[in-house]
Amino acid sequence: MQYTVHPVAKMFPPMSEDQFRNLVNDIKNRGQIQPVLMKGSTLLDGLHRMQALEELKISPRIDQYRGADEVGEILSRNLFRRHMPPDDYARIVIEARGGIEKLLDAADKRQKSGVSGNGKRTDEVLTEQGVKQHVARDAVAIGKHGTKKEKEVLKPGARERIQDVAREVKKRVQKKKGTKPKKEVDKTSKEFVTKRFIQFMDYWPVTEHRAVRKVLRDMLCK
Repeated sequence: MQYTVHPVAKMFPPMSEDQFRNLVNDIKNRGQIQPVLMKGSTLLDGLHRMQALEELKISPRIDQYRGADEVGEILSRNLFRRHMPPDDYARIVIEARGGIEKLLDAADKRQKSGVSGNGKRTDEVLTEQGVKQHVARDAVAIGKHGTKKEKEVLKPGARERIQDVAREVKKRVQKKKGTKPKKEVDKTSKEFVTKRFIQFMDYWPVTEHRAVRKVLRDMLCK
């Protein structure tokens, strides 16, 4: 069977040899459980299934995609199936949607359109596609203020952490604005824990402090 693989489907990392052999054996023993998804002769989802079926010389069961958002369908089907680091998944989503500049430009046009409910920010668009919120916000910061080299961290295959690059970008932006970077707080320090404990105790009436301390002491001693 002649087919081409959708470019976005190619962005996801391949199975390991052991995983592929397990898939081949599973299909050999139980048959093809899930159909391969195609749009005409373009494969959208199920590349490894197709390769396993070809190896076994079994005709594939195919579903034809009737929707209009092929990219969204591919991303949706792979979001929960693959155990990917959040950064790697974000890179694929950004690349699949045309790159960070295109996403930012589209958001800018939406917000200037004046149409009610049509002003989604870029980070909101990314989180809707399954990108973690903090990763989406860091990606936007890099897209808006990062150098060409720094933006390379948003490309599939990049190894540096998005968070690390975003932190440097934000520090530089804050410095240009004449403000000090936000001081990172050690949440395990005695000072921080004491401050939080005092705030917690302030929530309770003074008459209840002894009882609250007893409950906390009992919990910590368990």
